[in-house]
Amino acid sequence: MAGFAGFLYDIVKSPVAWYTQMSPDGQQSVREHLAYAVLAVVLSLVLAVFLSFLIKRKFGYRLVDDTPSYGKRAITAAAELIATGLIPAAMIGAFLIWFKNNEIMNNGNFGIFITYICYYLLGIFLLRAIIKVVFTPNNPKWRLIEVCDAWAKSLYKALLFSIIAISIFSFFSRVAIQTRYNADVIYALKLLAGAVKAVCIVIIARTALYDNKSLSDEDLQNEANFTSMSFSSKASIGLSFAAVIAFVPSLFGYIVLSEFILDRIIASFILIGALYIINRLIRVIFHAILLLKFWRRTLRISPKTLVKTEFWFTFFLNPLMIVFAAILLLGLWGVSVDILLNNTKRFLTGFNIGGVHVSITSIIMGVVAFFVSMMVFKMIRNSLKTGALSKIDMDDGVRSSLGSGIGFLGIIVSFLFGIAVMGGSLSSIAIVAGALSFGIGLGMQQIVSNFVSGIILLFERPLKVGDLVNIAGQEGIVRQINIRTTELETATKSAVIIPNATVLGGTLINLTHNSRTTKITIPVSITPDNDFQKVQTVLIGIAKENKRILSTPAPYVAINNVSSGGIDLEWGCYTSDIGKRMHIMNDLRGAMLDAFVKEGIKLK
Repeated sequence: MAGFAGFLYDIVKSPVAWYTQMSPDGQQSVREHLAYAVLAVVLSLVLAVFLSFLIKRKFGYRLVDDTPSYGKRAITAAAELIATGLIPAAMIGAFLIWFKNNEIMNNGNFGIFITYICYYLLGIFLLRAIIKVVFTPNNPKWRLIEVCDAWAKSLYKALLFSIIAISIFSFFSRVAIQTRYNADVIYALKLLAGAVKAVCIVIIARTALYDNKSLSDEDLQNEANFTSMSFSSKASIGLSFAAVIAFVPSLFGYIVLSEFILDRIIASFILIGALYIINRLIRVIFHAILLLKFWRRTLRISPKTLVKTEFWFTFFLNPLMIVFAAILLLGLWGVSVDILLNNTKRFLTGFNIGGVHVSITSIIMGVVAFFVSMMVFKMIRNSLKTGALSKIDMDDGVRSSLGSGIGFLGIIVSFLFGIAVMGGSLSSIAIVAGALSFGIGLGMQQIVSNFVSGIILLFERPLKVGDLVNIAGQEGIVRQINIRTTELETATKSAVIIPNATVLGGTLINLTHNSRTTKITIPVSITPDNDFQKVQTVLIGIAKENKRILSTPAPYVAINNVSSGGIDLEWGCYTSDIGKRMHIMNDLRGAMLDAFVKEGIKLK
């Protein structure tokens, strides 16, 4: 303890000792340089404060804005980092450069003392500014990562305390080593610095990872049920235990070993935390990019597709970050990663399996090229249906058939383009396809038949979108003609999916093939005592009053059967509104019942 007190006393008196050991001329030069140095420091401080105030006022946090965009948050965080971290660090760095280049000032223990103070202050200002903008901005809504406010404040305090504590004791240890002080004092300072590092690791691990919510009150009181803890709580206890174990060798003289392990644990903390923040930032930035209106308005990409894109991006990003973190951690702990990097490079750039060369990078690029090409064809198809090309005067059925054809062409072109990017040979594909065609020909027969039938339907066009058809006993309106199937919408709004081979192989009744006009027939049965002419006049009048009924061909009433029990009539009319046929029939029947009651006409 006395040795440590003496060391502190020597540090305090080092400026006096440095000054008194100079010659009178040297002291005069120091006084002159000191005056200029103080003036420069004051001016630099004033300039730094002014610049910080200006940056914060112009680009700093807006406490009244509770819903800032991510772009605003990123710009503001960068501005706050410059104002509170880089400007003070730059001022300290400029002073350090001046001090190191001044032979009179940079001399003896005092020079070592000032130099290391500048180094550690520079690091403290930078690290403090970084954790400030990341975890605890003045307005929590401006935080770069979405985390709990209480957790962020607790972690900020723990990190700031650890940075300051480790910096102070590391500073004393480093100064003692550089000034070649007493070996016992150096050993004691290193031991104390190691203890502080271990304590700070425990504090950070508990603050960042330990989860009290995962335990019940009984578990917290007993503190014995380890299996009921969450993974993060177990990791917190494991890291704390590792920090304590790493400090133990220093008590037996193995300070270098203990220092190595503790420094690597701290560096691993920093690396994992930095990669975690980078991962979150990448995901948030990618999400912000997907929210741009450009994708939906210009490229006409559906929101569902954007959600899927974000899911797959995150799905592939996390494993890549884990692999990258593992490589960095192995290198950090002194493990040679040259072989691993070479194998990884060989795996990505290509390797041979028998006589076949496989390249993961080429495969990935080929898959990306395939999907990009598909996206381009999808944009063309969407533009034809709902975009600028939709303004062209073109029949809806032709437009639908053309869109399906573009989709079919897009699949073929995209596949060939992806194979070409992979470096594949089309002749090799033909050989493989020929070898496989015999084996899978029978199993693919029905699929190929539907596929070819779909192509014939697109070009021959016996039916088109919007037609009222009857296929294999199923009557409905054609809603979509795909490469493999045709989709009908029945009167009950049910979707019927019919294979294209069935459409071409059976009898197809297209009620609107030559015209959009369709006939509506309603059977009506009346008693024999009714006046037929009166009934005919009433029914035709009802049809003419309906705006959806065509005047040409004209509505009619025909006698189908006459018996002692009654007269069976056929009430017919025509409409061009195929999709509303059932609604029109319902309206006509309702009007008929009202008119029959009013006119005294009796139904059988």
